[in-house]
Amino acid sequence: MYGHIHVIIKDLVISEFSEEKWAMVLHASGYADADVLDTVPHPDAVTFSLLTSLCMITAWSPDEAVEALGHHLIVFSLRSGHQRFLKAQGATLPIFLQNVNSVHRQLEREHPGATFPFLHVRSDQPDRAELRYFSPRRGFGRFVVGVVRAIGAYLYGVDVSFEEAPMSPMSGQTFMPANLQAKSWRMSWCPLPEGAEKIWARPQDARSPSEAGPQEASMPFAALHSAMMDIQRLSKIFGCSNVSCAPSNSQLVQRKLEELSTSKMPEEDLLMRSTTAKTIAAAWSDIHLCQCTRFWETSEGHEEDYQLSQDALFADGFVSHCWAPPDDWDEVMGEEVSYAEVKATTLAVMAKDIALGRDRSLSAWGSITFWVDKACIPQDHEDLKARCVNLLEKFILKCEYTCVLFTWNYLERLWCIYEWACFLISQDFNKIFLQTDVLVQDALLPLYLDSVRNFSLKKAKCHKESDRKLLEQKIHREYVSEEAFEKLMQATVIAFMARSMAYPAGRNPELERRLYTPWVSLAWELHMDDLALALASFHSREFRRMACSGSWLEQSAPDILALPDAKHLEELAAQIDLHTVNSVEYHNVVLEWFGLEVTPILIQQRKLASAASDADSESTCFDVTHSSLGGARQSSSEGTSLLGCY
Repeated sequence: MYGHIHVIIKDLVISEFSEEKWAMVLHASGYADADVLDTVPHPDAVTFSLLTSLCMITAWSPDEAVEALGHHLIVFSLRSGHQRFLKAQGATLPIFLQNVNSVHRQLEREHPGATFPFLHVRSDQPDRAELRYFSPRRGFGRFVVGVVRAIGAYLYGVDVSFEEAPMSPMSGQTFMPANLQAKSWRMSWCPLPEGAEKIWARPQDARSPSEAGPQEASMPFAALHSAMMDIQRLSKIFGCSNVSCAPSNSQLVQRKLEELSTSKMPEEDLLMRSTTAKTIAAAWSDIHLCQCTRFWETSEGHEEDYQLSQDALFADGFVSHCWAPPDDWDEVMGEEVSYAEVKATTLAVMAKDIALGRDRSLSAWGSITFWVDKACIPQDHEDLKARCVNLLEKFILKCEYTCVLFTWNYLERLWCIYEWACFLISQDFNKIFLQTDVLVQDALLPLYLDSVRNFSLKKAKCHKESDRKLLEQKIHREYVSEEAFEKLMQATVIAFMARSMAYPAGRNPELERRLYTPWVSLAWELHMDDLALALASFHSREFRRMACSGSWLEQSAPDILALPDAKHLEELAAQIDLHTVNSVEYHNVVLEWFGLEVTPILIQQRKLASAASDADSESTCFDVTHSSLGGARQSSSEGTSLLGCY
């Protein structure tokens, strides 16, 4: 297990008992702080030794110790400022539990090779559910009980009861693998008399959540411990570092105007800028998340926003998104979940995916560069702003990837549709990615499916009706008809969403059925038979097998060979379903499949829809002039920035 769990064990012992008790636990297990608190992978035997020593010293039973550890994991996370991340996983307890597997998939990015359990939740009543737990790690079943009880109490104000139930095989299996830890509980819950708010206020607990309030996350203990070893880094964390003197916005603008009047370089080279991921994106636990969230709270840009970017010939990713949240955001996500915060953290995930795809190192994610409208267009200078808007398509060509923060209202916004139209003409399909990690939940999937099913250019919302006419002119120029464009839009969104869902589907066939299969069904429903057949060629079980290390099959082979012949394949399949694979390797397998099976279908669809030949369209971008689309986009009767039109 990773050393993070040892940090939490230490905090549990000190919180519930004393520092002297922690010293006794270390002594009994034969370790020192330095041996166990380093946040790197440790053998499971180290963790079990600490827990065994804890039981000896406290008289807790093993189940009591493991359940207490699960409960304290949530307490520790909330004290460290992770409340909003946890709350973003679901507006109700059943929805939260359904999305735990998504949380584990995000953690796999941070900790490649770590082993995470799989949870299956069935709930047909508002106050009860069946919870099934699967893990190759034995002895940790009660950990889930502690986690769920703490989540219920602290986030949802409910008291959760557990009744162990007989464990039945997963769907499609007639038995469970012998080396698998599997548990099943019937859960029920009722509101706590004092509610969740009073649970938060524990006056007797000196370690209660930060007095700074829910909007300011404290630094995780492990990160602070590491930073203490680096005085220079620590000074930056607490704002003690020297602030560099960046040129003022007026100086930047003046320099740009002079370059445009004297240089022979193309305008797009002179005005192209990019900003680093660490400037506008953050993980939920990063101390600069509040600063990044403020950037995404409004489309109105000022000189300090333009100073977040630097001159650049190219950027790693072009960010396409809706500035305004869906109208029903508070209803379906919960009032406590910030749309701006979700965008900041989602873009961080995108940056990590790009970094992993290049050198399999997460350490470089903060240096990934993005073109983001608010940071890369000078909002305080109308002339330069208009020029930048006119160059939008050329800026897209200067970005290696297209990164779409895809919400269920994306296809309702005229300017999002316009940007997508640019992608379809100029971008490699294999480099267009939709990021939906937090957003696509079981409860939200129907909203996404309906947004594609009901997509219509005429229904798109825009700030000015004249904008619609200009976009329609572009569509008519580049595509054979509006109907052909709409079908291409639907096909590409279905394909990209299916690829996004293929990643969580790799954790278990149940997730494939819930998240991936509906996109195949939608392709059939819209009579996109070739696309549906291509998407149906996805087989998560086979892809997981391809992403497994060689040692996995060697370890499983003796158990498999010991079974009767008729059960060999079924046991092998069960092992594949529940074995944790290297997430990077699995992603690469999915990308290769998509490029071979799905991309050719999309290219053919583009040829059929495009007024120009596909070969010509690879080098074509829209010819936007200030007097037409660009000028229209910047206008706003309310005086907001041009970005507010999204």
